Amino acid sequence: MGLNSRPAGRNGGHVAPWSFANFARIIRPYAKGGGDVSHEEGLNVLQLERDNLAYVSETVEREGWVVDFWKGEKIEGELESEAPSCPCAASWPEADRARG
Repeated sequence: MGLNSRPAGRNGGHVAPWSFANFARIIRPYAKGGGDVSHEEGLNVLQLERDNLAYVSETVEREGWVVDFWKGEKIEGELESEAPSCPCAASWPEADRARG
């Protein structure tokens, strides 16, 4: 599992934090197919993605780049017949509280 499992670079690329959807897998032991990191390290992964989004947003603004950059909320759905459930989505508020 890569930390960036979404497209990046195609059609100009995009920045879309998504590790929250894989949080349970990130902290799962290697032997069970996970990333084998602690809960705290998993929260650090979530925060890193959020920091990257903020950095890109600030850079686009500061440099005055004329690009198709959109930042907001979205809804995504799984099309697979065995779409994973995501109890880890609750980790975003936890990450907010932990990181301030």
